Amino acid sequence: MKRNIFDPLDEEWWDGFTAGPDEFLDAGDQVVVIGRYRATAKETGKQLDVPFVHIWTLEGEKAIQFRQYLDTAGWVGALQG
Repeated sequence: MKRNIFDPLDEEWWDGFTAGPDEFLDAGDQVVVIGRYRATAKETGKQLDVPFVHIWTLEGEKAIQFRQYLDTAGWVGALQG
């Protein structure tokens, strides 16, 4: 996930991109992660600081599904000049 999704974002759009978890919730075969994305947009210099929720579905010790919910307006606002 980090190599295929988050690292390319950092290289192309952001400086110092982080996905910082604040809370983990056990939901049986799912784990819900509540946190914040933070970074500086390379092109605009604007700060990104938006909440996210990740839902990971697990099968044994393997993640088989990932869903994400985030503040897309905050994300777009940081990227637009």
